[in-house]
Amino acid sequence: MRTPFGIAFQGVRDEPIRMGSLGYNVPLHRTLAFGFAAFMASLGGVLYVWWSGQIAPGNVDLPETINLLIMAVIGGLARIEGAWVGAFVFVLMQSYITDSVKVPLLGFGGTLFGGKFPTLVGVIFLVIVVVSPGGLMGIWDRLFELRGRLGRWRSVEPQPTGPAA
Repeated sequence: MRTPFGIAFQGVRDEPIRMGSLGYNVPLHRTLAFGFAAFMASLGGVLYVWWSGQIAPGNVDLPETINLLIMAVIGGLARIEGAWVGAFVFVLMQSYITDSVKVPLLGFGGTLFGGKFPTLVGVIFLVIVVVSPGGLMGIWDRLFELRGRLGRWRSVEPQPTGPAA
């Protein structure tokens, strides 16, 4: 994103006329970007078929698309690592949240929420979005920023204030 190549791609995406006037070949850059995105999508599709053993038209329906969007938002949309982190967390939730996870509705019987995977994913999704709109990678960035600030604060040594002897 911060390399000259990444900045050129951002410029081609945001201001194609300006980038063309600066001498960039806008159609070539767009073709390269779409080609690379198509290659990554095809690689993901091949890995999915290898993992599941089969592919069917129902594998690319609306619920699966929503799951992909949930993964992206959980991980964070601002950084590429967010997609990996979001997918990992979503698969962990899908594997370990079962019907046994329930929060009781105190005094009324029944459950407040739980017992259904989409309900719990929705609650976790909302908590992550409210706490950090940048997803889990946003929380990660804030923790490292806080750690850096605390490190600078602790490294400042107090100066003597009395008369020099």
